[in-house]
Amino acid sequence: MEAGDKTGETPLHRAAVFDKAAAIRCLVSECKANVEAGDEYGRTPLHRVDFVGGAYCERWRTNRLLRKLGAKTRRVGCCRSLICPFT
Repeated sequence: MEAGDKTGETPLHRAAVFDKAAAIRCLVSECKANVEAGDEYGRTPLHRVDFVGGAYCERWRTNRLLRKLGAKTRRVGCCRSLICPFT
């Protein structure tokens, strides 16, 4: 499953942002979602978990789950702003 919205976010990106562990497991195991899929800026679901919508400590379970499912840490320069949390 690689289909994304107009910004390239996949269902796995959205499930990760909203801490939906069951959906993440299903998307990866049943739908073969790519845990390394990037949006238009190169942000993976793991990037989205770490930098969107709150402190890292609130999303540690989702971060751990994505890593267990094969997500890798990598830094990307993705934002079109002067301050980029991904570089």
